Formats: sequence, C-alpha cells, structure tokens
Amino acid sequence: MLYQTTLLATPARSKQMAFNHILFEHHDDEDTDIDMDNASVLTPTTTHKADDDDNTWADPTITYDAVPVPGDTFILVHQPDGRALTLLNGKLRLASLTAAARSGGSFHWACVEKKGWLGFRNAASGAYLGHDGRMGRDGRKGIRATAWRHEGWEYFCARRHAGGGGYVLLTTHWDTLLKVAVEGEGEGVRVVAREEGGSVWEFRKV
Repeated sequence: MLYQTTLLATPARSKQMAFNHILFEHHDDEDTDIDMDNASVLTPTTTHKADDDDNTWADPTITYDAVPVPGDTFILVHQPDGRALTLLNGKLRLASLTAAARSGGSFHWACVEKKGWLGFRNAASGAYLGHDGRMGRDGRKGIRATAWRHEGWEYFCARRHAGGGGYVLLTTHWDTLLKVAVEGEGEGVRVVAREEGGSVWEFRKV
C-alpha cells in the first residue's frame, strides 16, 4: 500500500458536491520539478500511458475516483498525464508513482477541514498545500506546500469536472476562487492558481 498524506478544504456547502477522482495513467519514470517562479504559460499536449512497472501501483487497498472528504488520505493525480502531486526536498513535483517512490518523495496528502474549507497536509512534512499569496505579472499564484497552519491561503474546495472523471480544485484569494492548474512542459512545468480553467485531478484514497 502507498503511504503519503493529503489535505484539502471545501466550503461548508461544498460538502453537497459530489467529489470524484482522476484515473491514474502512468507517465514515464522521469519526475519533473515545478518551477514556482517563472515558466511560460503552456498547456501539456501529450498524454502518457502507464508503463508496465507502474502497474504495481494498482493496489487493491486504494480507492480510485474517491470523494475528497476530511479524515481520509489521498494521492492527488493529475488526470492528463497520470503524475502525482509529490513533495520532494521541500519542492512540489509532478512525478509518476514509481519515480516518486524511488526518489523518496511524499505523495500522500491528509484531507482536513476548517470553517467548512478543505485542506491538504503532506504526510511526511506536515506542511499544507496552498499558494504564496502573491499574484505574478502573468496573473498566476504559485502553489506550494510550506505553510504550517491551515489558514486562508490553504483553503480549498473541489468541484466535479463537467466532463466527468475527476475534480477541479479551487483555492481562495480574498473573495475570489482561483482554479489550480498545471502549466508548461518538461523542466518548465509548474502548478499555479489562476482565474481561467483548471486542471482535472483524481483523488485516490489510501
């Protein structure tokens, strides 16, 4: 069984939403740093199929397409390429589960709740997923996992993807909800919060 921690928060009435998870399609074993400071705004154009050795992660104890609710622990999988949101040496990465496990990365997130909002706490570091509060010139906020308390910039809710098969994560910025998205390719990949469309994520309960 995979061990890691996830936290997410949703508005009180967001509990009424149906929550889904993204099916994990395996990417190659190469993991990718998420550059929080600069990267051109690009959209990944390829979808990577699962490698045979990553099929070992088809653990029967894992619940795929799970509902993100407080008290459970999840793997957050980026639907388009099947990589998991991973914390390694204090930095967020997108990595295949095989690559993350080999490198010692932490991809388990404990889901918690505060004031009706979900939060995600990394199982290994204890830090919460959130944004840095600064809006870049490109209108993006960098997503990181460095906060030790579940406060406003670490509040999340999950919205069922209109196309089915996953959720769009939203985070607060004052009175606005920003969508969590993956941008760029290769070494330029980064996870950001932005106003336009967000990426689709699968929650896998561990």
